[in-house]
Amino acid sequence: MPRAASSPAVGGRPGLIVAALLLGGVGMVALVFGAADGTTSVAALSGPAQVSASRLDNAYYSCLDIQIRSLVAPGQPVTFDPRDNVADLLRAAGSWLHAAPTDDASVPQLVLAARAGPGTCHGFVVETRTRGAAGRIEVRVGTGASVPGQGPLPRPEL
Repeated sequence: MPRAASSPAVGGRPGLIVAALLLGGVGMVALVFGAADGTTSVAALSGPAQVSASRLDNAYYSCLDIQIRSLVAPGQPVTFDPRDNVADLLRAAGSWLHAAPTDDASVPQLVLAARAGPGTCHGFVVETRTRGAAGRIEVRVGTGASVPGQGPLPRPEL
């Protein structure tokens, strides 16, 4: 006589079900704590001090970009003084600047110079230095934007 097909027993593995429920519960608790931590981080990073520092940071780099554009045309090669703060110049306008070899004296050299007073980007101006016909160094100062203040920019709290 043929044997009847056996149907799977409902709740045949209670240990597996308990383990799955336990693991699911632990996962849910971890997700809740992760979401709460993320919310706390966002709130801390969007506080008044952070927003103010970010606005100053944006204004500073925008100011440098405008001063660089007043001195150098897009596509014009430039060099950088390796002893200078090249990182700030590149952060401000690195997407459109074209670097030439450092020893190329025929192209202007971009320099970030510390200055006090109006017309500065938080105490700095962008200069180009080129060698003139008589071998004398000619300095041009960037214009078109300024950000009041002096000294280093506030760094964001992480």
